[in-house]
Amino acid sequence: MALSLTNTFLQTKPISLPLPPIKKKEIHPEFYQDAKVYCNGELVLTTGGTKQEYVVDVWSGNHPFYLGNRSGVLVDADQVEKFRKKYEGLSQIMEIPVLKGEVILPSRKKSSAGKGGKKK
Repeated sequence: MALSLTNTFLQTKPISLPLPPIKKKEIHPEFYQDAKVYCNGELVLTTGGTKQEYVVDVWSGNHPFYLGNRSGVLVDADQVEKFRKKYEGLSQIMEIPVLKGEVILPSRKKSSAGKGGKKK
């Protein structure tokens, strides 16, 4: 079964337009091998990057996690009070009862028909 195209638009070949060549040097930013990183006004390290200077607030040399103080939390006092005020009524709901005395767990029943066993 042969298909004949009657529309002249469908019979024409697509036209390819020439695109101007893109130079890769115009795409990529300049890379600096000795980019300086400053924290609190002092030079903390030198690394490579796309900027000559970086100014940061926290780095591994002054962050509690990297210094071994994992329990240290940077929280504003107002945030703590706001949290306490918001969730003050939950302590009654969230109480976990404490069991006193001996806890006896019920024994598991052994089934006569296990996996792949014969059924009666």
